Amino acid sequence: MACQTRVESLEAVDGLDIYCEVHSGPAPKGVILAVHDYGEHCGVYRGIFDRLCQEGYSIYAADLRGHGKSPGERGLITRFDDYLEDLDLLMARVKDREPNQPVFILGQGLGALIGACYAMSRKPRMRGLILCGLVMDLPVGAMERLLMKHAGFLLQNSKGMQDVKKALLGPALEGELKEDSLAFRGPVRPTTVREILGACASIQKSSEQLPFAILSIHTLEAVTNRASALERWLDAIASVDKSVLRYEGQDHHLLLHKERDQVVGDIIEWCEQHRLDRPDDEEEEWDELANDAL
Repeated sequence: MACQTRVESLEAVDGLDIYCEVHSGPAPKGVILAVHDYGEHCGVYRGIFDRLCQEGYSIYAADLRGHGKSPGERGLITRFDDYLEDLDLLMARVKDREPNQPVFILGQGLGALIGACYAMSRKPRMRGLILCGLVMDLPVGAMERLLMKHAGFLLQNSKGMQDVKKALLGPALEGELKEDSLAFRGPVRPTTVREILGACASIQKSSEQLPFAILSIHTLEAVTNRASALERWLDAIASVDKSVLRYEGQDHHLLLHKERDQVVGDIIEWCEQHRLDRPDDEEEEWDELANDAL
């Protein structure tokens, strides 16, 4: 199947022109909205997008504001909800162009956190949410969390901020993104950490009933408190279907790992299982749950 790539822009609510890519073939059977990790850009996943496209899925991806080819101060998150609003617009574009296709959201790391927050707050009509290496917490102590709210500038050069940088930017600092001119490798701002921690706290406090399937992919070698927070969250969430895949010998950046072909294959298999139309009674249940979110 010949796949084509179109470069587009998405005008955000605040006027920024967000860089977007659409990868599609002649007869798509589903759509995947892909959200990249912190410090990355959608071009990092071009090979993965090609494979998904070959399997019959259209891919819509955007560079997060402050990342890649999108405008904004590099790596800075001043308002986490900006990401959700940008994803709202991208989802609207998908629904307008491909209204009859089953839709999935695929997020890696920070992208998984964005996808989870978006799905839980908006409850969009889609088939499934795929979370790879979901960021559930950061290595920040209690005192640093307090300072983050009131005097974050005092933490700019602290050891805690260096630990956060290593946790968020591992692949960009040491892996295949090291020589990528579009990858962010600068200092992580306290404002950014505060916004990420706030988003993590918001989903950890939630126990929602979601009208779509969830696939969580993570590693047995993940940071202990991050993994346990993820397990607790998954236990608390009620969904039409929940699946968990755990891999050994990998860090949490699963879509950049040398064995990512296995991960992508498992994602394709899961999408194939969930892309078909649901029975009418399940559609009615979806409508009832989605209306509760309005």
